[in-house]
Formats: sequence, C-alpha cells, structure tokens
Amino acid sequence: MQKLKCYACGLLFFAVACCLEAESAYSNLVLNSSFENSALSAGGVDNFNGDPIGQGWVVGDGAGGLLLFRPAIGDGRPAAPNGSQYIGSSLLPKTFFQDIPLLAASREYRVTFQLAAASPANAPGAVSVNILNGSSIFSQAFSSASPNFGLQQFTFTTTNAGTYRLQVTTGTFTPSYMDAFTLDVTAVPEPSSVLLVLGGSLLLFRRSRILRSRQPSC
Repeated sequence: MQKLKCYACGLLFFAVACCLEAESAYSNLVLNSSFENSALSAGGVDNFNGDPIGQGWVVGDGAGGLLLFRPAIGDGRPAAPNGSQYIGSSLLPKTFFQDIPLLAASREYRVTFQLAAASPANAPGAVSVNILNGSSIFSQAFSSASPNFGLQQFTFTTTNAGTYRLQVTTGTFTPSYMDAFTLDVTAVPEPSSVLLVLGGSLLLFRRSRILRSRQPSC
C-alpha cells in the first residue's frame, strides 16, 4: 500500500510540474517584440537606435539604417500586425539583435516574425536571421514580395543551457518591414493532456485500493 501511495504522489508531482511548464511554454521570451514606443504619434517615423523602451534590442554593425514606423490610415504603409508600430530597413544592410537568457539545453525553440516588402515594385523585402551561442547554430534567409505582412517561422535546438542571441541582418537594396518577433518553447505537453494521464492513473490507483480492501485477511 505504501508503494502505491508513493506512486500516486509521484504522478501528482509530475502532472503539476508539466502543467506549470506547459503554461509558460508558449510565453514569448523576446522583450518588446513589436517595437512599441508610446512617444511616436500616428503617421510618425523615427530612427530606431535600439529598443524604444530601453530594454532588449541593440542595433549593431552596418552602414544602413533602421526606422520606426507608426502607420496611419492613408499613408500607404501596411497596418501593424501586432501593436501599432514596426521597424523598417533602408537600402543598405544593418544588424540588430537581442540576447535571450536562460534557454534550456537540448530543447527545441520556435521563432516567428512578420515580414513585408517596403518597396515591392522594386525588390522583395529580405533579411537573414541567425541564432548564436558563441558561434552560429542556425542561419536562414527570408524574403517577401508582398506589401502586406506575412508570417515567417523556424525552429532550432539548443546545444547547452545559457544565453542565445537572436540576430537579424537586413538585405542590400531589399528594404523591408519587420514586426512581432517571438521565441518560445515547442513540444511541451498541453495541461489538458497531462491532466488526462493523471486522472487515468489516479483511477487505477483507486481501483487497486478497492481490490486490496476486498482481499480476505489471513
């Protein structure tokens, strides 16, 4: 009987831990993922020299520039897919990045972002995205010929626990708009699935107790 109690307690602990992990699994680890700056009015444009609210993004090397847009009705720019603002690149390449701390080892993560061509009549919008942990562990080019935002996504697997850099480099003569960067964990059990397993296990435990109670004592 004592072994069954320990088994039940172990199942309960496992289910609670999985539910807590699953609840946080889909939370976005990117700070200010949509480049929001309350000081920018509708129709406004500003230089993007790092995160507007003072955390997260850093502008790196490159001769090009990055602009922060808050589109207004009738200005010819696409609506922001998340929040009210997004960034856009110039004709020359520019790098910006964010360091994401406390990623777990040997875990698959998903990155998503929205991309649109800033000048689709002349060239598609193009960027390259890198994930670095000392050295690059993932690199891929993305492009869009549409003037409207479209979803881009990929997954990568960490090699060791620590801080990873999400780095974006804009293209040459391929101006683009970017918004809504997310980075979250994939392949984590849903709370409902874990609770279903737990419920079935507890029913088996209860049935075992009933059967044991019906056994004649010697």
